[in-house]
Amino acid sequence: MNELNVITLIGRIVNEAELKTSAKGKSHLSITLANHSVSKEDKEETNFFKVRLWGKLAENTREYLKKGKLIAVCGRLKQYAFDSPAGDRIMIVEIVASQLQFLGGGNGKGKKKAEV
Repeated sequence: MNELNVITLIGRIVNEAELKTSAKGKSHLSITLANHSVSKEDKEETNFFKVRLWGKLAENTREYLKKGKLIAVCGRLKQYAFDSPAGDRIMIVEIVASQLQFLGGGNGKGKKKAEV
């Protein structure tokens, strides 16, 4: 039985997207998303999340994924680990996107949605 693994975030892109190809020939790219929130104590907080897009979603959106763009991402969390050269165990959690929506426009044409 599969357990629920779903995440939706809205935030701004903080780096330029670069399309790459995996060893198995699959297109992918990663971006970092900054998500701002305010706590109950009125403290501002910014969290940064690594987001990976695969296949057609990566290919079709890469030219629009510009630094500063406001987007919504839906997907799942994926965790992986590796050992650093110093021998420390490094754990990484990233969002694997299945849907992406551009927000905030600027062109007056509304929201655009892309999905796998």
